[in-house]
Amino acid sequence: MVLPLGGPSGRKVRKMSGIALIQTPSWGVSSPPVALAQLSACLKKAGHDAKVFDMNVFLYGNRVERYRNSWAIEQSSFWCDPRNVERFFTDNTEAINKYVRRIAAAKPRVACFSVNVCSWHSVLRTAGILKKELPGVTVVIGGPSFLVPFEPRQYLENDEIDIIVRGESELTLPELAGRIGGKEDIASCKGLCFKRNGGIVDTGERGEAADLDALPFMDFSDTPFDDYDPPGHLGRHIPIMTSRGCVQKCVFCGPRGYWPGFRSMSGSRICKEIEHHAAGDPGIRRIEFLDLLLNGNMAVLTEFCDLMAGGTLRGGLQWHANLIIRKEMTLEVFRKMKSAGCTHVTFGIESGSQRVLDRMKKRYGVGDADAVLKNAHEAGLKVTCNFMFGFPGETREDFSQTLRFLERNKKYITMAYPSRTFCTIEPHSYMQEHMDEFDIIPNPEHGQYWVSRDGTNTYLARMERCDEFSRFAGSIGVDIGLGLETSYELDRWLSLGNYYCCIGDVGQAKECLRKYLVLDPSNISVQKRYESLKSGLRGS
Repeated sequence: MVLPLGGPSGRKVRKMSGIALIQTPSWGVSSPPVALAQLSACLKKAGHDAKVFDMNVFLYGNRVERYRNSWAIEQSSFWCDPRNVERFFTDNTEAINKYVRRIAAAKPRVACFSVNVCSWHSVLRTAGILKKELPGVTVVIGGPSFLVPFEPRQYLENDEIDIIVRGESELTLPELAGRIGGKEDIASCKGLCFKRNGGIVDTGERGEAADLDALPFMDFSDTPFDDYDPPGHLGRHIPIMTSRGCVQKCVFCGPRGYWPGFRSMSGSRICKEIEHHAAGDPGIRRIEFLDLLLNGNMAVLTEFCDLMAGGTLRGGLQWHANLIIRKEMTLEVFRKMKSAGCTHVTFGIESGSQRVLDRMKKRYGVGDADAVLKNAHEAGLKVTCNFMFGFPGETREDFSQTLRFLERNKKYITMAYPSRTFCTIEPHSYMQEHMDEFDIIPNPEHGQYWVSRDGTNTYLARMERCDEFSRFAGSIGVDIGLGLETSYELDRWLSLGNYYCCIGDVGQAKECLRKYLVLDPSNISVQKRYESLKSGLRGS
């Protein structure tokens, strides 16, 4: 691919003949990729032809037994290992080539891939195959991996990759497509990195799409809704993201690195988008809000609920949302939400200890949580509460306060979800950047395996605390959310096997992986790791 070298001509830009927006493994399989649906709408609004290809859900639907669990969220690290991805592409050559030929048949001049930490290796392999099928196609990558600081050379050193879109893409990608289509220089297009004359050109940051109301409605015209595998409580649904960022500053939160502030659509804009999709697909029964929180702006939430409750959709669509604890969440507000179709809310409670909440910078009081959960329950909503275990500095007494919180609020909590990663040091979080402040000794290979400086807070200690929480919840009649797509036993043995392999305890690692394979003998990646350990290697 040769990038345009000339300067701006001043004439009207000739639009692209075709742009492919591609999602490769691994991504979720319960909902279509909303980012690509949004980008498709932005490109079409700018006059470009665009088509979304969800290769991820296609391969999930055609997976063979040995890869049955490879899309489970708890096994997503499978896709981070290039050896696993190479094996997968070899074993699934026919299905992959079939899908790439489908993309090539659309004759796109630009192929855009969404990249996250679990999809990079599959993106690289797919881009290489596509370039053989469609010589001259320009490969553009963007997505979550480029919303945070990154080193462009590690991506652009691959011949398969031509351009990186850095930051949010809704404004950059349509301009880039127009410049390529008009054979104009892309160097003046903000928000890009690309190769030129043996070096790398960085055109600088473009900035955020500040006015989310100005975005066009997402384009789901290419979405194979029947191919998705939603949990039972969702059914046929539309995922929507109405805001970016969060008003909280929790120290453990990685997504704050993507969006340091908070922006939201207006309540009327949210309602109009829902009406648009409901009119286009009468089979839709639910809306799943993907926002980190839906109550970041109380005026927006109130406006949205009033419009939904009083509009033509009343009594029809149902929805779920993530919320934060805040005093403004009164019984009246929850009743508004119920009237607007809300059936289920989720709170990140994390701990019942005020001391721990303050260390997390959660910015709410335990008493506030008690009141809010009661209000949600009395309004008739299902309530899920998430909990973490072993936050740095958490004592036995702190944990006991969490158990007491659970018991005190058991009649208000529909489901308690214990985090199966316990307390992870997430990339780009405040905690990762200030580990000395939290007396953490990190494990260089994995964010889950950190140890406190005094040696008492370990991965195994956090696992035991999670197990104790689950046992206690069962003893007082609180339902426990598994939060897994396989099973507790499979996750336990694989997690322990990975942990022991990481710290170099080969004997324990072999035993845990052996127990895993008794339950899931066809899992090819676990088989290979176990065989490597038996051969005296650390694992592959």
